[in-house]
Amino acid sequence: MSTASKRVTNELRNYYSCVSSVDTGIRIKVIEGNIMHLKGIIKGVEETPYEGGIFELDIKIGESYPFKAPTVKFITKIWHPSVSPFDGTICLHDVDNGVWPVSMTIYKVLIVIQSWMSNFNEKEPIDVEILEQATNNREVFEKTAEFWTKRFAGSRRKPYNQECQQKVQLMSRVIRNEELSIIALSYHNWTLPYDVLEQENSL
Repeated sequence: MSTASKRVTNELRNYYSCVSSVDTGIRIKVIEGNIMHLKGIIKGVEETPYEGGIFELDIKIGESYPFKAPTVKFITKIWHPSVSPFDGTICLHDVDNGVWPVSMTIYKVLIVIQSWMSNFNEKEPIDVEILEQATNNREVFEKTAEFWTKRFAGSRRKPYNQECQQKVQLMSRVIRNEELSIIALSYHNWTLPYDVLEQENSL
């Protein structure tokens, strides 16, 4: 058994014996019996736009672990400055001032990621446009993040924003893809393109 495998085995043993019985809003599962490939499950933080959502993450651990960070990506789509809305890519460089600490565990990584739902890292965003929206147009950002949490993470906290949903339907008639319609509208503060409005007015 490699050093990385031993480390992950110990982490999982500690997690299942000490942490899994406590409701922290975080769970870890082994994928197909491979301890180097895990699934993280994070419950959306209360009193944030992510409340009520369940977010799944793919965790792949290399042989250089724990000296190098694992590769972590969101499976569940989320509207957040630190996550790519296209493929769920995140950056773990900011976990400890850009230095990956050997003491960091997979569980602690998920705690850090969960904390992002309450506090944004303005220094190293994955998506600067989303950060700009979150910083300068907070109301629109929260509306967008809530819509994504409802649509992709299964939140039942609030009903769908009907105005947003209607715009998604109109946009989807043009580009024939609901997810791309949601992404495009989210980046443009839910303003419909002129050609879509023109087409709707002609009906």
